[in-house]
Amino acid sequence: GIKMAFGAFLDVKGLENENNMHGDVEVKDFKVFAEGKAAGAGKAKIKKITAGKKKLKIKYKASGAKKYQVQVALKKNFKKGLKKKTTKKTTWTFKGLKQKKKYYVRVKGAKSYGGTYIYGKWSKVKTKKTK
Repeated sequence: GIKMAFGAFLDVKGLENENNMHGDVEVKDFKVFAEGKAAGAGKAKIKKITAGKKKLKIKYKASGAKKYQVQVALKKNFKKGLKKKTTKKTTWTFKGLKQKKKYYVRVKGAKSYGGTYIYGKWSKVKTKKTK
């Protein structure tokens, strides 16, 4: 089914009070997005992480993805030392990281629907220490 919310986004004509659900409704800009597994790209997988001096090279893939968001952070909850990149490439190198520190890495892919990207689930978090 389709979930719809009526409110400030709709121009409502003929509705004297909000409890009266009779009248005409004019929808100005309407988009429908699917929820669940079919919505975004397949769950992303991190193929390989290569450590360098103050950098990490991450190789990843998600089925059906046209775009990716890649994140590295110093904490497992991705709150400290977070760096992120949105790219169409399946490999990305984060430079300017702290030397000899353990970083947490995750990635998610996105499919395009009518010019809007819908993201899939995050990959499993992997760790790698910089050199």
